[in-house]
Amino acid sequence: MKKIIIAVALMVGILSVSEVNAQGNHGYDKHQDRQGYHGYHQRGPVGHEQVKQHQRIKHGKQTGQLNRAEAHRLQAQQRHIQDLKQLAKADGRVTRKERIYIEQQQARASTNIYRHKHNCR
Repeated sequence: MKKIIIAVALMVGILSVSEVNAQGNHGYDKHQDRQGYHGYHQRGPVGHEQVKQHQRIKHGKQTGQLNRAEAHRLQAQQRHIQDLKQLAKADGRVTRKERIYIEQQQARASTNIYRHKHNCR
């Protein structure tokens, strides 16, 4: 009986550790919202900015400030930034130059979101 209890406890421990490792996903949180947006949001200031930008686009769609084409273009820009982050991390280290470039692209995306939401071309 003791052997069965120990075996079950070990199995539960192994399963919980493997589940935590699977969810960790190297610092990225995977999510899907109601619109079917699939994305990985990196933790930290760079990832937080991208989360805020996605929320701004979503809010613009809901309030009618952004039409479908504008929202699609802005979301494509967000996907491009995400691809840049993935490429920068591909070698295991994000250099200062890569980080600055990504931050510049996010600043440009933020400006585009503002302009499209306020129809300032």
